[in-house]
Amino acid sequence: MEVSLPPDSSGIDATDAVQLDWQTDVLPIAMRTEAALSTTCPTLARCQCEEVPGISMDNVRGVLEVYPLNLEATWRLDTADIAGKGKGDQVVSHELRLWGYRCQLYFYPQGHTLASEGFSSLYIWPSTIAALDLEMAGTSHHINITQETLKLMKETNLVLRGHHDFCKIPDMSNPVEIHVKFKHIDGKDVKTLAEKAAIRPRKFQEAATRIQALWRGVEARRREKLRHAEERRCHRQSRELTAALHLQLAWRLCQRRLQRRWHGRLVQVQSTPYDAILAFESLSQFLSTGDIRFLQHAESKLQVASAARFRIVAVVGLFDKGKTFLINKLFGVNLPSGKLHTTKGLSFLWIEERRPFSMMERGVIVDVDPVKLEATWRLEAADVADTKNGEKIVSPQLQLWRHSFRIEIYPCGEHTSEGYFSVFVYAPVKALIDIDLAGETQRLDITEEALKRTKNGALGWGIKKFCRVVDLTNPLDIRVRFGHIEGKGSKLLSEEAEVLRRKPTEAIKVQALWRGVETRRREALRRAEEQRRRRQSRELNAALCLQLAWRLYQQRLQRRWHSKMVQAQSTPYDAILAFESLSQFLSTGEIRFLQHAESKLQVASAARFRIVAVVGLFDKGKTFLINKLFGVNLPSGKLHTTKGLSFLWI
Repeated sequence: MEVSLPPDSSGIDATDAVQLDWQTDVLPIAMRTEAALSTTCPTLARCQCEEVPGISMDNVRGVLEVYPLNLEATWRLDTADIAGKGKGDQVVSHELRLWGYRCQLYFYPQGHTLASEGFSSLYIWPSTIAALDLEMAGTSHHINITQETLKLMKETNLVLRGHHDFCKIPDMSNPVEIHVKFKHIDGKDVKTLAEKAAIRPRKFQEAATRIQALWRGVEARRREKLRHAEERRCHRQSRELTAALHLQLAWRLCQRRLQRRWHGRLVQVQSTPYDAILAFESLSQFLSTGDIRFLQHAESKLQVASAARFRIVAVVGLFDKGKTFLINKLFGVNLPSGKLHTTKGLSFLWIEERRPFSMMERGVIVDVDPVKLEATWRLEAADVADTKNGEKIVSPQLQLWRHSFRIEIYPCGEHTSEGYFSVFVYAPVKALIDIDLAGETQRLDITEEALKRTKNGALGWGIKKFCRVVDLTNPLDIRVRFGHIEGKGSKLLSEEAEVLRRKPTEAIKVQALWRGVETRRREALRRAEEQRRRRQSRELNAALCLQLAWRLYQQRLQRRWHSKMVQAQSTPYDAILAFESLSQFLSTGEIRFLQHAESKLQVASAARFRIVAVVGLFDKGKTFLINKLFGVNLPSGKLHTTKGLSFLWI
């Protein structure tokens, strides 16, 4: 009887198999389905995947020989492949492939659990419509798988198609051969299958050719795109390089024109030569050689050999910072300057019969009265004794109600007012000022229009011919009285100052904000310091506890070792050559020989001894070895050390 196997049929016993045809109403769902299908389509099996569910694929055995032209296959099983198999144990063949179609054989040597006693079971797992014959041990069965069978296989839980009682159990001592002969596969014979198999590679080859052609077209377009991109990049790079070359050429032409222009100007404007030069490379060279050259221009009027009194103004600075430019502007000369001109050593320029501009701050501000808006600038005789025409003296800064003023005087007159005393006042705001000097009083009115003609009041206003030059051998007092400052009297200025003083400025706000931030920062630092101290205290306490525990442990060890040493009386050494080191012995020439009082060794008497020396590093078991070899109890361990050479007489 041909039957189909569900995946869980391996759990059904033989009694259920016997009652399969007439007691389907009491069987499980899978068994009822199998019985129902057996009446309608007896050759039904399930085809779902390569590995059949519910059946292990670890039992693949045997050799499978396939003959595609004959639509035949032979599965050969050796004795070792089926030995030891019991009832319900299966052997599975390798996957059988014929012209692209697959199937697999399942053989139960001792029979399936549903098979009768003494019969072997053989099943096949097909994947498509087919008609085939199964032959084993002279027994052959025909199996036909149709489209309806496959459709029912997808709707049910059946797996394999075959026979429980395929044949009597064959002789297991010889190899078993199972033959499969296909009548047709999917309704096609050998010739049709061969033609279809030949067409399929051609289709694959054509598809591969089309894909390859498509890929070559894509690759060709990609390469063409890359080539165009490279050409555009080369064109762009060429344009950029050409533009850079044109720019470089224009820059060089501009530099040449500038050089010709500057050269023409330098030729037109005759430069002023230095009068004298102290030529040296560096101070270290001068100190090492002691040689320095003094060079003087041939047309210079400076008489170096003649005794004279000079005032020297030194201009010092780094390279190309405008030293020569400053001298040219101050004295109206044309010394060569710029990056194209360098000077070595010290270069001198002599200004004949001219008074250089000088500014000296001297004297003190006394008797400042903010209420009356008055102040006095006092100069001693020494402050004005050595001044000459064109030299000015500047007062210290005068501060009145948030305004700063400065007074300048020319004791011997300005360049254009020789013989007269000149007085100037530098004021940043409009003001009415009365100046009293040597009995002369003059008023100076600085208006808004006057300030507009200057730049922020930087230019001083004053009187060039204030009075005749007074006696400069006595102290000089210059009294200044302000009628108003910015149109305000002393009372109004004091009220404004008081309001400004009480009003919190931006600086006060910033300061308050900073104090808050600083307070929070200090609080955070304080908390961090407290946490650090607490952590340090905990760590210190833990270290102290650990140290105390370690000391107690050491004390217990010492007591334990001491009790052991007391219990076991140690053996003393018979003799000791006591010395610290060989270098000490060589330096002093002295060595001490110590002998134990109870030793029986007679050192003074002549005798013949055999000496065994045990040499090693510290705490490496030398004494322990002697104790074990000779059965003595010499003191050993880390608590006992020996100096020199110790002897034990056996």
